[in-house]
Amino acid sequence: MIFLLVLGGSCLDNGICLRGADNALVIEFKKFVEGEAVTDTVTFMNIEAAGTNAVFYLQDPDERDTLRSKVVVTIDPYAEETTFTFNDFKSGLTKTLTVGYKTEVRFVSEECGSERLQYDLEVLETSFNTVNVVRKNLDKGRFTNIEIFN
Repeated sequence: MIFLLVLGGSCLDNGICLRGADNALVIEFKKFVEGEAVTDTVTFMNIEAAGTNAVFYLQDPDERDTLRSKVVVTIDPYAEETTFTFNDFKSGLTKTLTVGYKTEVRFVSEECGSERLQYDLEVLETSFNTVNVVRKNLDKGRFTNIEIFN
């Protein structure tokens, strides 16, 4: 047990072991008010990520939830694309967003192993009105990757 703590501690102490990759996709909802883009509030029951077991309930799975501006979902790091379905069962509203990306496995060190980097994010298909990719790389900074305009 002590060996694992020492090994883990040495990996964390090594600056090269800091990981920057993440498979979190940050989506920000916006609308135009008087010609200016401002954050929007939208309501969904949940968000499903196809090809994974991921269903993102925003709060209580039995109630609709209001998204204020942003949502963080995860892509499938072992695929080249992920389709998200935004469901609102009470109104019957369903919207989809399919994103594509490239994945690179980068070796960090013997102590820390490797990490998967997702980059070149693009929108392949969507049922939303207007979608813009504003940041093509997924990273731990959790910056907005995609803006959806309603």
